[in-house]
Amino acid sequence: MTAHLPRSAWTGLPKPKGLTLLNAAAVLGVAVHYTGTEGKLGDHPTEQTSARRLRATLEQHTKGNGWTDIAYQYAIDQAGRVFELRGVSYRS
Repeated sequence: MTAHLPRSAWTGLPKPKGLTLLNAAAVLGVAVHYTGTEGKLGDHPTEQTSARRLRATLEQHTKGNGWTDIAYQYAIDQAGRVFELRGVSYRS
């Protein structure tokens, strides 16, 4: 069974205030984004390794880009673990 990790499990933080709710009627499709990050997480990536990379992305998006939050709804690592980012209720 694939693990589904809520945001609090990998950040220790709640969702930030100021996210825009997603208007489901306005959704035209789904986009999948590959980060293009160099290097594998390893032959058997751990949850901790994946969470560390996501926290680095979160820091880049918030401190580097000045955004409210990481700009995606979910992330899936090489082991198939699903990490909640903004979740489906909020616009990316």
